[in-house]
Amino acid sequence: MKKAIFLTFVLLSISLGYSQTFTVNSIEYQVTSTSPAEVTVTDYTGNSATVNIPATVDHQSITYSVTIIGDFAFYDNSLTSVTIPDSVTFIGDFAFYVNSLTFVTIPDSVTVIGNFAFESNSLTSVTIPNRVTFIGTLAFSDNSLTSVIIPNSVTFIGDGAFESNSLTSITIGEGVTSIGNGAFRENADLVAVTSSSTDPPSLPSDAFDDNSTIDLCIPSGATANYTAKSWIGFNSVNEGCALSITTEFIEKNIRVYVASNKLYLHTSNSLDIEAVELFSIHGISIVSTKETTIKLNGLAQGMYIAIIKTNEGVVSKKFVLGN
Repeated sequence: MKKAIFLTFVLLSISLGYSQTFTVNSIEYQVTSTSPAEVTVTDYTGNSATVNIPATVDHQSITYSVTIIGDFAFYDNSLTSVTIPDSVTFIGDFAFYVNSLTFVTIPDSVTVIGNFAFESNSLTSVTIPNRVTFIGTLAFSDNSLTSVIIPNSVTFIGDGAFESNSLTSITIGEGVTSIGNGAFRENADLVAVTSSSTDPPSLPSDAFDDNSTIDLCIPSGATANYTAKSWIGFNSVNEGCALSITTEFIEKNIRVYVASNKLYLHTSNSLDIEAVELFSIHGISIVSTKETTIKLNGLAQGMYIAIIKTNEGVVSKKFVLGN
């Protein structure tokens, strides 16, 4: 009998160890692993519209890595700015659903963006890292995105993933094997779609609002494959113009630096800078311009973020204004 009670106690202790929750700075965490020590963000109870999620958090003399942003973690909190650390690999369903985010930097560590993760925000641009494989249903719907690059790492694009935005151009990487129903619908100004695969996934009939207004760019010799997979009815189909453009490619070919109280942006290869918007680290828009040399007079020292729109997509770059 004593052995049975002891065994029950041990099993209960193990269970509690893995389900233990605690709160630090208004962010609630749940222990998901003790070896390695990892936690999931499960809730936010604060009132601030600006949240910095830490890469590690200490509890009871243990330092945990923050690896998952759980389902509904920051749902409906009126957030305008959030910092996601490089430790996070998974963004859960409804994680940032119904907030007021104008931009977000998704770290390169993330591999999964869950269903409804960023739905109903005010995002004007987003950079999808080159390790993401899964973009869930309605993940970025109901925002204000004007262009998007889906990197080669992505294999799955869920139903309505980018619907109800302001997209004018889309680049789809060569790794995509599934495009969901209505993935890009309700983007009335969409005129250019580039697909990098020579053997594309089947295209749902409602993926776009009106194919007849879109110019499709595909690799050389791929027209037959696209026709066979229902990529039809476009305004034009142009071969040989689709390069394997990835976010990593764009980032490597844009250089950003500060000198003499000015921000300089240099590009190489075929990239052209079309627009630049500067934000404070708290998400406040400071400058919107088409210039590649931007005066920084009057700005306080600290870190800033440049959202750079190019002819091949949008990337974000951090820079520091010092002495």
